[in-house]
Amino acid sequence: MRAAYWLAAFALTGCSAELGREVDRMPDDPEPLPSPDGPEAPAVPERTGAPAPLRLLTRAEYANTVEDLLGPERVSAVGAVALIPAENEALGLDNIADAHLASAAHVDGYRAAAVRLAAAAMEGGLVDCDSDATDACGQRFIRTFGRRVFRRPLTEAEFRVFDDLRLRVTTRAGFDVAMEAVVQAFLQSPQFLYRVEFDGTWTGDTVRLDGHVLASRLSYLLWASAPDEALLDAAETGRLDTADGIETEARRLLADPRAHRGAENFYRQLLGSQGFDTMNKDPDAYPGFEPALALDLRRSLHSFMDHVIFEAGANALFASDQIWTTPRLSELYGLPQPAEPFGPVRADPNRRRGLLTQPGLMALLGKPDGSAPILRGVFVLERMFCRTPPPPPPDAPTVAPDPDPNATTRERFAQHTEDEACRSCHQYIDPVGFAFEHYDGIGRWRDFERDQPIDASGAITLTRDPNLAGPVQDGVELSARLVEAPEIRDCIATQWFRYGMGRAEVMTDRGALERMGQVLQDTGSFREMLVAMVRSEPFRSRRWTEEDSAR
Repeated sequence: MRAAYWLAAFALTGCSAELGREVDRMPDDPEPLPSPDGPEAPAVPERTGAPAPLRLLTRAEYANTVEDLLGPERVSAVGAVALIPAENEALGLDNIADAHLASAAHVDGYRAAAVRLAAAAMEGGLVDCDSDATDACGQRFIRTFGRRVFRRPLTEAEFRVFDDLRLRVTTRAGFDVAMEAVVQAFLQSPQFLYRVEFDGTWTGDTVRLDGHVLASRLSYLLWASAPDEALLDAAETGRLDTADGIETEARRLLADPRAHRGAENFYRQLLGSQGFDTMNKDPDAYPGFEPALALDLRRSLHSFMDHVIFEAGANALFASDQIWTTPRLSELYGLPQPAEPFGPVRADPNRRRGLLTQPGLMALLGKPDGSAPILRGVFVLERMFCRTPPPPPPDAPTVAPDPDPNATTRERFAQHTEDEACRSCHQYIDPVGFAFEHYDGIGRWRDFERDQPIDASGAITLTRDPNLAGPVQDGVELSARLVEAPEIRDCIATQWFRYGMGRAEVMTDRGALERMGQVLQDTGSFREMLVAMVRSEPFRSRRWTEEDSAR
């Protein structure tokens, strides 16, 4: 008799009722920041940011969490994560709470994943009660495993629900089937699938979050996974009740290898790396490019980002001439051969400088048969400047200019700034995107297109900073302009804040964002910027809402 049979009865219990009541009391959407084209706001002190949204685990967070709970070998063997639908994206991220919502397909996926994972976990000896298959052993497992799954100790009411399930299934099918049912039930519980951030103490309009909520905020920001035992212990002993205590734990997490996994979850979204999975280039246009090279390009791009975040520092994001490559990639892109099968090389600094000229990113932001100045321009403005170009007018053409076989890419897209209906957007996008015309659709350097010399001149126009604004010769010069620009550092801090909080920034976050950007500017350290974030008021607290009075 399968353990899944008993979960229908479990679903009717009160296990998820308490969380359901919390969902009904979710606060309204936070107020957005003013338009970036508005006046500069004066510096403000740090204040409580916004209500805390109920956050459904993303597939990446789910995968990391169940790996840490059950062991990576058990998770990878059953392909459970592939059963869960993809997230909706907002702000270029897949973990924004207002966009990432559960559907009926998610419920089915979580159920199917739990069945596979629980079976694999039992076969791997997750429940070690072979010589003590008694009530005491089963109850001990429910409390210890439940603490890890719920990221806090179970309440007595929750414990009774799971223990009652264990007793009922044991009576009918035996101890092992009962414990498999318990594991399945835990992995389908809303308290596991959602990050609930309501608990805390409040004074006035501020709720100071409790230690377990802060432990989850820390671990999912820095590890993209659940708290470990040490972090849960810190929560329960009050060591997360102060900013200094939170900083101590944050530095421990950042020194752990799992921090690289957490950072990758951030920059994977920032870069749109899912595009490598479906990258398709025209073999006639690029005969040397094979689909398998897309995975090497992703590895190359991610290795660069990991190096910048954990070793080289913020200036290297736009200044480094290092590229991680394989012998095949080096041959294709005209780079030096690496000393190992995969490793860093130094490129010609007149051709490659920083993230924006990495072969992987340029290929990702290229079309199957050519370069893509619009994609590249929008990427730089949205991801590096945090500036969204104005929406096109209703009468704007919805298709690109018809290709002229004798025209360069730049000539074909010149219509965007000549046509008044297109100009409102493309006067900002095109000058940035054209700066990367030296890179073809797979990110190779080129000096000619259709036997005509490449014109990679461009400009930065959507900025308030006079040191940033103005013409640039090409993508290398554009990157050099960004190296120490406060506006860019502020945007990077904002992107990480959005990721960590699962929401857009609001007015009361401005003080914390200014502090994060200034720390990044002063130290060049992403670690120090993240420490500044976890010490901030928006991270440690939330706004009190009328819904709290009903609790």
